[in-house]
Formats: sequence, structure tokens, C-alpha cells
Amino acid sequence: MTARRLLVALGALSACVGWALAAVFLWETRVPADLRLPRLDVSDYFTAEQLEKTASFERFLLIDYLLAAVAEIVALAVLAWRAPGFARTLGLGPVGAGIIVGMVTIAVAWAVGLPFALAEQWWLRRHGLSEEGYLEWIFTPWAQVLAQAASALVLIAVSMALARRIGRLWWLAGAPVFVAIAAALAFALPYLVKFDTEPVRDPVLAADARRLERVTGAGATEVRVAIVSDYTSLANAQTMGMGPSESVVLWDTLLDGRFEDDEVRFVLAHELAHAARDHIWKSLAWFALLAFPLALAVAEVTRRRGGLGLPENVPLAALVLAVLALVLAPVSNTITRHYEAEADWIALEATADPDGARGLFEEFADADLEDPTPPAWAQQLFGTHPTVLDRIAMAEAWSRRGR
Repeated sequence: MTARRLLVALGALSACVGWALAAVFLWETRVPADLRLPRLDVSDYFTAEQLEKTASFERFLLIDYLLAAVAEIVALAVLAWRAPGFARTLGLGPVGAGIIVGMVTIAVAWAVGLPFALAEQWWLRRHGLSEEGYLEWIFTPWAQVLAQAASALVLIAVSMALARRIGRLWWLAGAPVFVAIAAALAFALPYLVKFDTEPVRDPVLAADARRLERVTGAGATEVRVAIVSDYTSLANAQTMGMGPSESVVLWDTLLDGRFEDDEVRFVLAHELAHAARDHIWKSLAWFALLAFPLALAVAEVTRRRGGLGLPENVPLAALVLAVLALVLAPVSNTITRHYEAEADWIALEATADPDGARGLFEEFADADLEDPTPPAWAQQLFGTHPTVLDRIAMAEAWSRRGR
């Protein structure tokens, strides 16, 4: 083995070891390592009618999501096949042509997914979970859609420029750029959605927020209420942003009387737990760990057709990412569920109210038609949270440990 190959091998080994150590560090949570969830009988918490209704509701969505993913992959495959002829007709420089091809790729992906998104909206309307008109539904999230599209075009331009300048190893410089773009979007998102939110006006809820900020360790975190009840009855909350933009957003559908005060308090504690445990930062770190192998995969596949420096390979790169996103979905969702379980545990510690947690999770079956026991394959592929029954089991486990 030559000295150069030895150095490359040692560098690769060091990178792999560093990757593994970072993954181990990021995986750690405050959930006790010896925690064992009790096996519960779902019929003790939900009626047969509830179980049938929620299973039927989510079955349609699962099929819709799978068909949408397959349709996107097929469309991108066709576009990747036809792109060389199209790119040659543009008469622009490589990067300029790449941006045009990228715009076409984004438009095709959006158009192919639109029928399935419309089917989902129809299904939500049919079950009384959405009152939003179809045209309004299409144009409402314009700010987020434009931000995502602009980010994708910047990513394409930077990747092509690096590929043309550096060559085969462009992905080593490209992956950090991808992470930087993701970080910028995560930082800016709260400012994009802030226009549709308002401060917490309920003095009791505001006092709960201040107390839970201290108990969970989240520190001063802005808590706002999103006004969504005009177009949906779904109940939700989210933690977003980083650093000065970090905030918790409660949907006003949580405050419409369907949920008891202790249940809303648990939601607030759960979201503040995300902030306390830096889950946005950790998710970005996971993305950074995955960005390098993903960029390498794109580089190696497109290299067989001349590299990403050629504009006709932009749809091929999108196809590789779409396939890998589907393949890696069980991995990414396992990580997300891990952090959601930690947020539940910290919320249980902060509120010391397992009854409120159980009530909240049981209400999800009625408010959001969430299936308490989805099929295992569906949970692995699409489940971003532990199942409702598992979340109830955690509340029961916490209660038993506290006795």
C-alpha cells in the first residue's frame, strides 16, 4: 500500500470512528436506560368504534403517502432519462442551465405530488378535520414553499459550481453547505410563521409557561399561539428555531375547550422539553452526519454520467435523494421518535401528572383521529412519534416508578 493510500485509509477510518462517536453522543437521552414500558390492552383505553375509525382514517393516508412517494420517484426517473436532450436546448452556461433544469425538476415534483396532496386534503375535509378551500389550501403556505424552492436552487447552484471546480470530491465541500442551508432554514422558520401567531393571552397558561420553562430547564423561550382554527380542527404544537429564534407554538385548537387544562399543560411541557434538550440542534447534527454519505452517493451516481457539473444530471441527483429519503425514513423516524419519547419523559417529570398525559393521548384519537396501534411497518416508515399506546404506557411506567 502506498503512503497516499494509507493516509486515505486512515482518514476514512478516523471519519468513521468520529461519526460513530458523534452518533452515540447524540443518541443519549434522559429517559432511564432500564425503563421498560408495560404491555397494555388497547381496549382498556379505546372503544372498538374508535379503533376502527382511526385505523380506517390512517389507512387511506398511508396508501396515499406511499403512492405519492412512488409517483415522485417514477417522475424523477423519467425526467433524469429525458434531461440530457432538454438541457442541450437551453443554450446557457452549465450552472445557468442547471438552475433552469432544477426549476423544472422542482415544478415536476410539485405537480406530481399535487393530486396526492389534494386527496389528503379531501380526506381531511371528509372527516371534518379541515375546512380550508382547495384554492386557499394551495396558496396559503406560499412563504414556506418559496423559501424551500429558493434553498433548493441555491443548493443546486453551489453543488454544480463545486463539482465543476473541485471535481469528484466536491461532496466534501458540498455537505457543509447543505448543513448551512438547513441551519438557515431552521433559524428563519419562526419568523416566517410568526405573522399567523399571537402572544399567549391566557394569564394562567402564561404563568404555566414561565414555571415550566424553569422546571424543564428550557430557560426563557417565547411561547406563541398559532391561529389555525379557521381552517382545521387538528390539534398540534411545535418547537422551532435556534438560539434567538427558538420558540414554542401552540395551535389555538388546543385551547378550544376539547382539552383539559392539565392536558394543555403537558403539551407545553413536552414542547419546552424539546427546547431544553436542544432537539433542534441535535436534529441538525444528525443531518450533518447524514449529509456527507448522502452527498457522496449523489456524487458517485452522477459521476457515471459525467458528474453533477453537467446540468442534465440535476434530476438524477434529485432522484438519488428521493430514493435515499425513502430508504432512510425508518432511520430518521427512529431518531425522531427517540427524542419525542424523551420530551414525553421530561414533561412527565415537570408536571408530575401522568393522568393529564394519558388524557391528552387518549384525546388524540378523537381530535386528530390518530391510530393508537398503527401497523408496525407504517410506524417504522412514517411514524415520527411513539404510538399513542406507547405514550400512554410511558405515562403508566412513570407513575409506577414514582410510587
